[in-house]
Amino acid sequence: MVIQQIVQTIKRWRAYCDIAWKSMADAVRGRRVAPLGSVFVVGILAASMAVSSCEREPALHLHRDNHIELELPLVELALSVYWDYYIGIDWQAQWFYGWDLVDSTVFGDEIGYTRPEVFNIRRYYLGKNPNAPHTTVLKNQVRGNSFTASYEFFYYDFLVWNEVQTIDGGQFLRIDEQTSLDYVTASTSEASASALSRSTKYPRAFNQPENLFSAYKKGIYISDNYDDYDAFDPETGIYYKYVDMMLVPVTYIYLTQLVLRNNHGRIDGALGTADLSGMALSCNLNTCVSGDQDITVHYECRYKPNRLVTADTVFTSTGRFFTFDKGERVDVIGGKCITFGIPGINPNKITSTDQFTDNHPHYLGIPVTFNNGMDSTLIFDVSDQVRNRYKGGVITVVLDMDTVPIPSRSGGSAFNAVIADWDSVFHEIEM
Repeated sequence: MVIQQIVQTIKRWRAYCDIAWKSMADAVRGRRVAPLGSVFVVGILAASMAVSSCEREPALHLHRDNHIELELPLVELALSVYWDYYIGIDWQAQWFYGWDLVDSTVFGDEIGYTRPEVFNIRRYYLGKNPNAPHTTVLKNQVRGNSFTASYEFFYYDFLVWNEVQTIDGGQFLRIDEQTSLDYVTASTSEASASALSRSTKYPRAFNQPENLFSAYKKGIYISDNYDDYDAFDPETGIYYKYVDMMLVPVTYIYLTQLVLRNNHGRIDGALGTADLSGMALSCNLNTCVSGDQDITVHYECRYKPNRLVTADTVFTSTGRFFTFDKGERVDVIGGKCITFGIPGINPNKITSTDQFTDNHPHYLGIPVTFNNGMDSTLIFDVSDQVRNRYKGGVITVVLDMDTVPIPSRSGGSAFNAVIADWDSVFHEIEM
């Protein structure tokens, strides 16, 4: 009889406490479901709890029987949002090249970023010192945007990046976790093709890295006091802690296009590849800062004739512009280039070009074929555009073919045009 009374008392106290905690959890839980939020959730599940009062005290050895639940939000990936310097400008209208089924096959299904599905998680236990160096690492991989694992109390550093998944299983991206436990470096591999411009120290170009995202948070405190948590879910028994941590891109997409006015078939094709120089070789996944060494990135491109101009005026990033005739049709050579961005910066923390210095020249190189069977390489200076599109964007060069003589011999840089923005100034023409 005494035992039954004790059981009933415990049930009443438990029900009372659950109602009280559920009210608080419901009030806070609204922050969890905000789409593309700026936090992930740390939740501790207690294996046993005191039930004799409303106060939620941690079990003595809770760290042996708890788990952490992480939700991994991503920054808004739509290019119209991520490329936030296109204020008042429709970048898709500026992109005459367009995007069709062949482009999806050559460059990938999406013109922009694809939301990743698999993530690599690195946990560094720091003990009671939030500034301790990394001495050990716990490695996990998870599919989806949540993760559970056992944790000790006190401080952790968290690093998250997406796993690259390709159709054939191969990739150009290289991840270095061996050089130091304090940081992870991503880089890309050297291509077999020679660089079209000689603006970097490497005679060969490099492959595009696959799209990569990362997030890093230092000194996450796993408390042994439940009062330090933001919410409790009585249905699951999980306490929640909100941590300011967001996955952001560390690779940046440049959509390059060479617009040929008055071409009339003089340039009748492209050799299928292009180069963009002055881009970073690597990136630190902890800081999201690109490496200082610059390379030339090799990527695919296509020739599309008779494209309708979709914007009467094409703006450069410095405010200069080029005006087209209404209803004008042009030929376009375009491509999608994925890079680690401008060397030495974290574009996600930059809001204007005066916040960084870039001394690397950026050249766009495109091999083309002429209607007399000759082929030549066109090289354009797009430094100003790249710097003003530090998170990626549309890079456009307009070339009036009435000013370009057809080469009489093929190969090499028989026609080498260095063009600053829209100025049709040919510094070197070799025929």
